[in-house]
Amino acid sequence: MFRKNLSIYLVILVLVVILATIYSVKSYSVKSAPPDFVQLPEVSGVVRFPRITPPGRDDLAPEGPDSNISSNKTPQNETSVAVHPNNPNFVVAAAHDYRNGDATCAFYKSLDAGATWSFKLLDRLGYSTSGDPAIAMDKNGVIYQSCLHFNRGGNVENAIVVHTSSDGGLTFSSQIIASSNNGSYLFGGGTFHDKEYIAVDEDTGAVYVSWTRFGSGRSDILLSYKSAGSGTFSEPMVVSDGPVNQGSIPVLRKDPLTGQKAIYIAWISFSPTTEIRIDSAPVDFSTGAVTGFFGFDKVVSPIARIPSKFTGQDFRTNSDPSLAADKLTGNLYLVWAEDPPGADEADVVLSRSTDAGENWSAHLRINDDTTTRDQFFPRIATNPNGGIHVVWYDKRNDARDLAFHAYYAKSNSGGLSFLPNIRISDNPSKPSKGDAFGGRFIGDYIGIAASSISAHPVFMGYNRNDQEIYAERVLSE
Repeated sequence: MFRKNLSIYLVILVLVVILATIYSVKSYSVKSAPPDFVQLPEVSGVVRFPRITPPGRDDLAPEGPDSNISSNKTPQNETSVAVHPNNPNFVVAAAHDYRNGDATCAFYKSLDAGATWSFKLLDRLGYSTSGDPAIAMDKNGVIYQSCLHFNRGGNVENAIVVHTSSDGGLTFSSQIIASSNNGSYLFGGGTFHDKEYIAVDEDTGAVYVSWTRFGSGRSDILLSYKSAGSGTFSEPMVVSDGPVNQGSIPVLRKDPLTGQKAIYIAWISFSPTTEIRIDSAPVDFSTGAVTGFFGFDKVVSPIARIPSKFTGQDFRTNSDPSLAADKLTGNLYLVWAEDPPGADEADVVLSRSTDAGENWSAHLRINDDTTTRDQFFPRIATNPNGGIHVVWYDKRNDARDLAFHAYYAKSNSGGLSFLPNIRISDNPSKPSKGDAFGGRFIGDYIGIAASSISAHPVFMGYNRNDQEIYAERVLSE
């Protein structure tokens, strides 16, 4: 009996030590990536979470060198960007910024189409850390920036917050739309809110935020919204059906024929298989309020997820989707990175729907290289003219398959084909043990927005060993 009890105690002790090692909450060190407790571990099925001349085109080319808009010796990464629907000169962006010791949501603004930028840090609201920045803007120039705020110590208190500015980013008010006083969900009873993203109804100013809620052995995709004229966000509603989900992104679609609107959410599901899924609910035309229910998840496609770490590298990756709606046709477009057959570990692909998300096309490979090197972290945007714009990280220029550039491609055919890829970053980026995160973290996504005259990719790039935020403008009339 003693030996049997001893064996049980030893097994329990080993499990506690392993979990404590993996999920311990430590004070911030720039040598550490954001903590793994933000995502479920790999074993549960959820992802933990050199310059050559581009092909020349008269109608598609970067307008000069990329701009370092952060210019700080501490790291910045994980970007989002939006452009004013009626003023293509007014561009805003968001990112992680570590100049105050731990991650803070940063806000950037340009009033000259990305030629020059101003900067400020948003309030952490008493939390030790903030991140997962996302940004949107309506036709009145009201700016909405969502962030995850949390404490690394104690009970890992956490909240999803929307910061709003109606004066061009001079001042921001803040609203908590979901929170938890106990984020240590692995140790029983806790809830952690994670990986939020934001969308806005440009006409009404209604705001939609989707995110992942970890707890009770599940990771559900939720949505909360604030309709036009309302001062508060709705109670969160569950969007996803399956038990293990992550990486959601919301988009408002307006039918070009009927004017009917719906909010769409896309994400990656890990149960029972790895799939890109989507769901939608109708919204009121004039207020943006959600007027119906989310139905059963629609499976866009099973996918082969890219490795959680590329061969020979330590930074984490994902196959989270990016979603956009075509204002001219109502088409929906999804991009993600997937692992193709053979030696190549990651390609960027697109799938399109011409019937409001009911059916989806076969995957179209966007990267046009002839190598087996990696492409990852794609983001997509559409402009009012029906153009589709995609940005991603790309290693095609490094024979070692380690350093990456930012690449861009445009489609004028509704996603049936793309123009030749162009490289938009000036210098290669190579995570290494000498950078602030020891080569283990570069952010989890990048961003792109588009107006009628240009696209605005905003991405992390390395300046020596320092992670900085760079912005490019691609003219595309």
